[in-house]
Amino acid sequence: MKNKAVVSTSPSLWTTNFILVTVVMTLTRICTQVQTISMPLYFQHLGASITMAGLSMTVFTIAAMVCRPFVGALLDQRGRKPILIMGLFLYALSTLAYGFITVIPLLLVLRILHGASFSASSTSTSAMVTDILPEKRMAQGLAYYGMFGTLSIALAPSMTLYFIEHSTYMTLFSVTSMLSCIALLVSLAVHSDRSRLTKMAEHRNRLKSEPIAASRPVKYYVWNSFIVSKAISPVLTILPITIATSAVTVFLPTYSRTAGISGIGFFFLVQAAALAASSLVVGHLSRKWGTVVVIRWSLVALGSSIMVISLSPTLWAILLAAAVFGFANGLLMPELNALAVLSVASDRRGQASAMFYLALDIGIGTGAALWGWISDTLGIQWIYLIAGCLPFITLLVSVWCRIDYNLTSQAEQQTCPYGSTESKFAGRPDETDINLS
Repeated sequence: MKNKAVVSTSPSLWTTNFILVTVVMTLTRICTQVQTISMPLYFQHLGASITMAGLSMTVFTIAAMVCRPFVGALLDQRGRKPILIMGLFLYALSTLAYGFITVIPLLLVLRILHGASFSASSTSTSAMVTDILPEKRMAQGLAYYGMFGTLSIALAPSMTLYFIEHSTYMTLFSVTSMLSCIALLVSLAVHSDRSRLTKMAEHRNRLKSEPIAASRPVKYYVWNSFIVSKAISPVLTILPITIATSAVTVFLPTYSRTAGISGIGFFFLVQAAALAASSLVVGHLSRKWGTVVVIRWSLVALGSSIMVISLSPTLWAILLAAAVFGFANGLLMPELNALAVLSVASDRRGQASAMFYLALDIGIGTGAALWGWISDTLGIQWIYLIAGCLPFITLLVSVWCRIDYNLTSQAEQQTCPYGSTESKFAGRPDETDINLS
């Protein structure tokens, strides 16, 4: 009996459903990154200005950001798989249409549709994977899931440049359309335990269980349709982290040219390797040291690695920073993502996932604009000094507010409904800590 109990505490991560959802995410991520790189070039190929080429990315990002809260609510009300299939169908359709539309205004409309469908598909897969993974190994599973996303990002630039240099845009879009169609077909094989009827029943039961529903103001329901209060803490934590890391992902090539550093492409290879390595140990580190220690030391490592880029502008120092940067980022992302989804009721994980990925979208968009302004105003070397301060500020705020980053699941909270008495975050019910009246 004792051995059986031990086995039950370590359920398998690599189930058929987890593999299928990871394949879907990887294929769509490759397509998205290819189009992110190629679309500005395609617009200029059609005779559009650089400003219009940049607008093609702006409307895509805004469409994805606006749709995420609504997609999150639909995932919890209608189920994961229907939203995923609908999103992937529109995603594949819009990807295929790029090769046939050459009118710039129509392409901008297509970019809006593409952004909305990407929001639906990516939010659906992120919610589905949290349903599939065992709660006690959530952070480790999300680390593997994120690792494949990072590897797909690494493949996209070389794939894009190859087709642009040796073939045509029509061929490139045909390949990405084929990949998105494969993702759609694979998604049909995913078995969703949380079916549409189950989701609708849970949503109705949650609404019925709310006391004195008639006396609550309309803004209460508007708030709770899109915001899960217990996911706010990890979401607000990942926001400044994403703003800080965007300084590296967006402006490092420009900084390397300004500082006269060659071979900067190795930074991203080392970063990807370190991130992959972190996915192998994140579960062990969390069990050994605890989530709080892992998150706080990762914040220190992340901030330090970003500052090193500015303080020691040599290739070897930057490659060392890349290893620390990738490893720390690889620990923070799955830990905070797991915290966001495990701290809420199971019928609200879609909204929690949407909030988390919306914070990533906002952080990247805000960071690109902020660091560009700082570069023009103060100089590009100041970007990494200021960006490196953000993780330290986040750490100080988390200590000051006594945020424990408790990964207690809802099942465990039934035994201890209010969590740790020392935490300002753990174990409060989703609705009772919101006072909008």
